[in-house]
Amino acid sequence: MIRKSNRERGMALILVLFALMLLTAVGLGMMYMTTTETGIDANFRSEQQAYYASKAGLEEGRERLRKYTSPATAIPPPTVMPSTTNAGGVIYIINPASASESITPWVAGSTYFDDELCHENYSGLGLSQTALTVPCTTAPTGTWYTVANPQSTDPYTATAASIPYKWVRITLKQVGSTAPYCANSSTPQSTCPSASRQVCAALNGASPAVPQYYETPMPAGTTTCEQSNMREVYVITSLSKLSNGSRKMTQYEVSPITLPPLPAAITMDGAAPNFNPPHSNALVINGADACGVAGTMPAMGGFDATSTSTLIADIPSTKTGLYQGAGGTPSVVNVNSTLGMLSTVGGLQNLVTNIDTSADQIYNTNNPTISNLGTTSAPLITVVNGDYTLNPTSGGAGLLLVTGALTIGGSGNSTFNGIVLVIGKGQLLSNGNGTSTINGGLFVANLYDSSNALLPSSSAPGVPSFTWNGAGNMTLNYDSCWMTNFSQRIALRVMASHEEVY
Repeated sequence: MIRKSNRERGMALILVLFALMLLTAVGLGMMYMTTTETGIDANFRSEQQAYYASKAGLEEGRERLRKYTSPATAIPPPTVMPSTTNAGGVIYIINPASASESITPWVAGSTYFDDELCHENYSGLGLSQTALTVPCTTAPTGTWYTVANPQSTDPYTATAASIPYKWVRITLKQVGSTAPYCANSSTPQSTCPSASRQVCAALNGASPAVPQYYETPMPAGTTTCEQSNMREVYVITSLSKLSNGSRKMTQYEVSPITLPPLPAAITMDGAAPNFNPPHSNALVINGADACGVAGTMPAMGGFDATSTSTLIADIPSTKTGLYQGAGGTPSVVNVNSTLGMLSTVGGLQNLVTNIDTSADQIYNTNNPTISNLGTTSAPLITVVNGDYTLNPTSGGAGLLLVTGALTIGGSGNSTFNGIVLVIGKGQLLSNGNGTSTINGGLFVANLYDSSNALLPSSSAPGVPSFTWNGAGNMTLNYDSCWMTNFSQRIALRVMASHEEVY
């Protein structure tokens, strides 16, 4: 008989215990990894919630800076740089999570203190700038801010269900106030020229020449951006903080998008226009500004000298007196020098995109039934991506953009107060036997070539057309007030967006 050595007794037990220890270690490791991953996921989720909550605050600030059909929540934008002596330079929107929650970003050391303000380097606030990664610890003295009334437009504000952005700050931008500190330059802030000068956003046609939507210091010798055909740049800052402590601060730089002033009562934007007017007194165009601001404008605007001559030649010699306005009789003028962004396909596409962003109603079909085109007291921005017939029974007030062919016709009498843009196919037709009046402006531009291919963005528009059929009557009266009205209603353009580093 073979006997096992006593020294081999218990080895199986040891191996089993070792295996159990190994499995236990693996299990504990997996539990630790699972817990760690869960924690990472939770932190990431909280960071994302805080980030998008902060962005929601930015969007509220951007929306409330524009005037629209519900002006009760609009905010008069800042008109002066932040200063310890002017409360109009800094505006705060607050969004508490309960009626008792105190949100006072203007008080140093408070729960939601604005510890970013000193980094904006506004000279009029008298704050010392800390390093970009070091929060501010002091607040300005004096009367330097206002609180928006009403407070946040978050539908759940002052309740536990409110979006957790706590406050939004709105100011004008000045050179040296926001990175990059020197507009149009990588120069350090400490060596910026004229560091207290306001920053403007250029439009096409700015003087001196600046690329469109480019930020630049306000030209010396001017007191407003508008004096150089530019617009103000606002800095919107938003702080969010969740109940678990996750916090984000984000910023927008925004500028008003303006509806370019229409250079005539009706503008045929493009070379070699097709113009077939009536040989009767059915069409009357008046370029005298009913608003009394722009003075007397041309009745018709041509894209260039050749196009203008073509339009004049198409008008019956006995009807030239029906085209009233600047530039002689008939009042048909080459407006190429005043078209600005409207002189290229890309500029026209930008305009269409901006209007789409701010539209009250959009129809993506041909000849939609539209029950309400707006009223004088409640005008609407309407976009039709297709063909549309504006019947006299429709009437309306606001801005109408048609990317297909627009037909004005039918029976009965009506008035449309506002701007009519036919940008896309660039085809305008008049049919029926009704009487139509448009007070505002009419603009026709074709973005396609003869084969219906979209033209390059840098090219001039294609051939616009205006064809008259039927026995109706139409009167066009220039009115710049409607253009100003809708420039204030179009959403502000985001020039830059970034997240603060702490």
